[in-house]
Amino acid sequence: MDSKYRIYDLIRCEEDTPRVEADFDIDSILSEVQTKLLSELATQTAVPIETLPKIQREVQIFLRDLSRNPQIDRRCIVDLLKALKRPLPHPLLRDLQAIYSSYKEHPSRLLDELLKFVEDYQLQENQEPLVSVGEPIKEEEIELVVYMTLS
Repeated sequence: MDSKYRIYDLIRCEEDTPRVEADFDIDSILSEVQTKLLSELATQTAVPIETLPKIQREVQIFLRDLSRNPQIDRRCIVDLLKALKRPLPHPLLRDLQAIYSSYKEHPSRLLDELLKFVEDYQLQENQEPLVSVGEPIKEEEIELVVYMTLS
């Protein structure tokens, strides 16, 4: 509430204070910014990831080695390998790294955590890719906000 009063004090004026108009056309500036923004967005392309990130490869190798263990359910490992075959975004890689580092000494616990990870982030094989190339952004989808300066 105190900040509202400070702002009010800054912008308050007397009845006879003349109105100050901006010496620029805000509509033309907005139009120029929007055009430039749309052209930059149209030229940007996503770089395809050729290989899996290191942590994903490590987990896959670990799972393949674990599949030879007769005490471990092979179907579970196959499902995990299928779910982790696509490159993951960086935030998910950090989570995967934390899980792998914490539980690699305990394979059954690691499998449980990986299954929970796949379920939490919906990484099942039949799911849509996490990052997709979408439609280009249209002019009517952009909303620009302008703050006028007060003098």
